[in-house]
Amino acid sequence: PYDIIALAAPPGSYTAGVNSQFLLRNGILGTTVYNSASSGAMLQAGGDTLNGGEDLDAFYFYDYVVRFNARLADASSGGVGRSKIAEGGTILPQDRVFFRYSYFDNVRYGNGVGLNRYTPGFEKSFFDRLVSLELRAPFATNTTTSSTFDGDSFSNGSDTRFGNLTLYAKALLIQREQLAISGGLGILLPTASDINVNYANGTSLLKVENNSVRLQPFLGGLYTPSDRWYAQGFVQYDVAANGNRVLINSTGNGLAQAGKLTDSSNLYFDGGIGYWAYRSQATQGLTGVIPTVEIHQNLALQTGDMVTGGPFQVGNFGGTSSLTNMVVGSTFEFARRSQLTVGYTTPVGGGSDRQYNGGLQVFYNRVLGN
Repeated sequence: PYDIIALAAPPGSYTAGVNSQFLLRNGILGTTVYNSASSGAMLQAGGDTLNGGEDLDAFYFYDYVVRFNARLADASSGGVGRSKIAEGGTILPQDRVFFRYSYFDNVRYGNGVGLNRYTPGFEKSFFDRLVSLELRAPFATNTTTSSTFDGDSFSNGSDTRFGNLTLYAKALLIQREQLAISGGLGILLPTASDINVNYANGTSLLKVENNSVRLQPFLGGLYTPSDRWYAQGFVQYDVAANGNRVLINSTGNGLAQAGKLTDSSNLYFDGGIGYWAYRSQATQGLTGVIPTVEIHQNLALQTGDMVTGGPFQVGNFGGTSSLTNMVVGSTFEFARRSQLTVGYTTPVGGGSDRQYNGGLQVFYNRVLGN
């Protein structure tokens, strides 16, 4: 082995010169740190003995340390948000078209920006309304799929993005005079955008691709103890069939694959009650007014994966989460075919799991056929 001679730390002026080169190359502010463990000196021409008076080659190693901790949008939904059967879903298979608008105030990964989400869709029944297929095509404005890091701050861009195309297959399992139970499977296809992080000079730092297909088996129940009161709810399991590819520019030479992130599996409990405060058998005009209260519980069952590439780590560092939201609103029925629902949603409790401050939900549903 060669003899390596330890070196004293270079003068501050030398470090300042190195720092300017790091800054010029990377375009972001950081801290230049002398790496004494990797630095040293050795005889020229690679000699392996020290007899005195020899010429030496000295080499100094420096690390350019950039520290930041940023919250990114969910890569599995492209920042649009993940769909659940309870968000506008019905227990009974039917023929209908629908449109859902949701506004969420102060979304936590959007630097205080509100998120507007739109979900058009339709449901088609078969075999005398025993089974149905449903399609949802969500998109959102002010969603965060691209971010910029300049060394001092981390900023998120706001864009209009298409979400994950969602399919639901549903079958009526039990139907009694006061009780109906259905079940099925949801499939979320990875049609949403990838998540990108760039340096201020445009160089790519991080990319999390949206590759994951998610499967969502569910059961739903409807109970009508009288002609005015009803209660309904869903239990749904949400699991990733595969992971999302992560690419990190850890060396400054471009993006390279660092691994895959597989999101946590989730369990959703959704329930609500409603009361027909007004009900008419007319075929036009206002035919029903139904105040409703809903509770939605989302449980993450694992902590999620973590991917490391050089000095960078990407993943879920917050552990498991438990989210509880309440929705209070009212449904207005017109001509016994169309329903317009307006509601206010708010998280129950606080803490780091809180996703937003409050929100508005508007849902229009039009029943087709006889």
